[in-house]
Amino acid sequence: MIKFEVMATRKITLGSGVAALEVSPIGYGAMGLTAFYGDHVTPEQDAVAVLRKAYDLGVRHFDTAQIYQRKDAAGVVHYNEELVGKFLTTLSDEEKKDVSVATKYLPNIGTETPTFETAQFREATEASLKRLGVDCIDLYYFHRVVPSTAAKLEVWMGEAKKLVEEGMIKRVGLSEASSQVIKAANAIYPITCVQQEWSLFARDLEESVVPTCRELGIGIVSYSPIGRGILAGSFAKKEERPSDWRTSIPYLSEENIDKNLALIEEIKAIAAAKNCTLGQLCLAWVMAKGSVPIPGTTKIHHLEDNMGAVNVTLTPEEIEKLGELGNKVAGIRGDESYMKASFKILR
Repeated sequence: MIKFEVMATRKITLGSGVAALEVSPIGYGAMGLTAFYGDHVTPEQDAVAVLRKAYDLGVRHFDTAQIYQRKDAAGVVHYNEELVGKFLTTLSDEEKKDVSVATKYLPNIGTETPTFETAQFREATEASLKRLGVDCIDLYYFHRVVPSTAAKLEVWMGEAKKLVEEGMIKRVGLSEASSQVIKAANAIYPITCVQQEWSLFARDLEESVVPTCRELGIGIVSYSPIGRGILAGSFAKKEERPSDWRTSIPYLSEENIDKNLALIEEIKAIAAAKNCTLGQLCLAWVMAKGSVPIPGTTKIHHLEDNMGAVNVTLTPEEIEKLGELGNKVAGIRGDESYMKASFKILR
């Protein structure tokens, strides 16, 4: 099987002009270290070890968010940003020059009706800087742009521009943003990239978001590029499905899982023919489509496997064949509640 390759000398450029950001072909998504998957927080020592190993393997772009947090049994809040900050302290000043960190702002975390307020935005930004232990955030996303926040587009993009001018952030990104929001935001201040779920089993961005980003020279960063684990072979049998919120994902549902596991077997056959793993093949497909994937993991052997994707080259025919198989997925990427917090709500 294809092994990992150190990627330190390989770079992809997201955005253009003042918004340009050079990153490694594969980044690291830190969410799973503290939030949403399972019911635990990865111990700090283990989390920092995984992040450091990612760096040693060539990852130069690390992604976190303010909402990636969890309370423990004692009521103590564990922030994902703090883990990334602890990792940054393991780097020398020279090593830090080559690393970019992205975090995301979500208005009114924990409320049902998020709205944008300038004072809250600035306070949240200052809190992120403190948790990360940095003077400036390399890439600052607006996290899940829903109607109530999109209504204040000019205000919050104006505030983001001020943060750039004041040296608190370097670049602006959007996460789960519709084509119309991307165009409107970019007209106010250059957008570096859009972070969007993209995998063989999550393709809804291809109709409008991808063409818009291509037209405007905006990069695309793909979260959940291996389908919440199924595209890495994590759930080989129905009974191995995760017990956390992922059971609400239609393509992992009781109704659809068997159909999709059958698809996985067809994709595995292509991977075997290319002497790579299932996860490597699926990451290679996302990269071949023109995005930077940010898979996350808490396990070093999975991390090493992910890095092997940089050595997988797909032919146009293989890209098309994989796309055809992905189009057969049963079920979409989120239930009704989840999709209300996606770009689809503003289409």
